[in-house]
Amino acid sequence: MTTEAILGIFPQADSYLVPDYDHMIAEDKWKDLDAFFTDKSLNAQASDGAVDLSHYFLTMVKEEESYTPLPIDSHQENALNAVKRGNSVVVQGPPGTGKSQLIGNLVCDFIARGKKVLVVSQKRAALDVVYERLKELELEDFLALVHDFKADRAAVYQKMARQIDRLQDYSRSNANLDAVQIDRSFKKASHQIEESIDQLNEYKEALFSEKECGLSVKELYLSSDPDQPTMNLTQEYASLDFRSIDSFLKQLSLFIDYSKQLDDRSHPWVDRVSFAHFGINELKKIQAVLEEIPQEARRLVEGLQYIVGEEVTYNDCRTLSENLDKLKEFNGFLKNKEVYALFKPMVAFPN
Repeated sequence: MTTEAILGIFPQADSYLVPDYDHMIAEDKWKDLDAFFTDKSLNAQASDGAVDLSHYFLTMVKEEESYTPLPIDSHQENALNAVKRGNSVVVQGPPGTGKSQLIGNLVCDFIARGKKVLVVSQKRAALDVVYERLKELELEDFLALVHDFKADRAAVYQKMARQIDRLQDYSRSNANLDAVQIDRSFKKASHQIEESIDQLNEYKEALFSEKECGLSVKELYLSSDPDQPTMNLTQEYASLDFRSIDSFLKQLSLFIDYSKQLDDRSHPWVDRVSFAHFGINELKKIQAVLEEIPQEARRLVEGLQYIVGEEVTYNDCRTLSENLDKLKEFNGFLKNKEVYALFKPMVAFPN
């Protein structure tokens, strides 16, 4: 049995189920039918990875706008809301995971909002399962199960005739006080559900958010040991981002190494003056001292040149200062007349 044969049962159903593709293509909205469905695909919307499809649509449809008489979990509800937002969805899963349950809820939701729904399947058993689920909810008067176009035509027409004859009964039922009270109770329960969801989402955000320090509270709790030594980081924890913990540990290790050296009482910097509280006056004094250093260096070089009788540089002075002990030892050897006699002719040669 073809889809066209099923549509032929309800002459106006095609206006609800099949968009005017020729008009869409003429306006260059989509180049073909495949492009239309691709644009309605959730995977196409989330190709950049910015959308978490597993929970994206749960908060996009109000609870009072959902009519799902069959049991439903969050994944089924997310798929249902995605369809209600105009998206195309492919639901896959092994038997017993709730696919027919999801279809039943979709049918009920759209019927409750005055929509026409067409369910098509190659397998007769799949349609029977959905029909039986909805029949248990006493919705069979609003359903037409068609397995054979010719054989089932009479039963479908009889159902349609009964529905037309009962239009006034339905109108009176929808307007009576019981219906109004049920509608109010439904909306009240929907608001309570939304409040509970918002409250639970706040707990979830608090437990799994990594905005504070790069690690969630749950992970911090599970990875900590209350029996180990601790320290209070109430004011500092927000500055310790766990995403940069490796870099922080390297810097801390270097700091500890430096502190071990500089805290040594024999270290020349142990009595150093802290610059932490220096102001502009101290800065001027430091600059004045730094300007005196080159002048003092030139004075020392000139004095050494006068002593040794030849030109020397500041680096030569540093070399002599660093090797002063060796020079004293060398001078001791020269006090020996024989060594001095051998050394004297060598002075004429470079190095």
